[in-house]
Amino acid sequence: MKMGTEFLIIGGIFSAVLALFVCLVCWCRMERSHPIVRLLVGILISCAIGYGMTGALVAEHNADRKAWNDGYCSICGNEMRFVNASHGRHGTVYYYWYCDECGHTLELTSNFGKEN
Repeated sequence: MKMGTEFLIIGGIFSAVLALFVCLVCWCRMERSHPIVRLLVGILISCAIGYGMTGALVAEHNADRKAWNDGYCSICGNEMRFVNASHGRHGTVYYYWYCDECGHTLELTSNFGKEN
């Protein structure tokens, strides 16, 4: 699957889950509006939030992929070596890669391992 297809599918899932809650809130808070208007507003808000969250996740992954540089140091070009992983707040895992040649350390939230 291409990244565009994955973006649409994951964003749709996030939006569908959010729609259950957001449409209910819009339905109750917009009492004077037509029922179709209430439903459309709820769906639009759900899609905006769902695809916004998906876009943020994709942007973070793409930034990590660019920094990863296929496992080679962006400063000196030598191979990076995995040195550590740590857990941050809210379940985020940080992966640390180190260049023995120049001392550059790379901190990523995506796990890019060496493919043998």
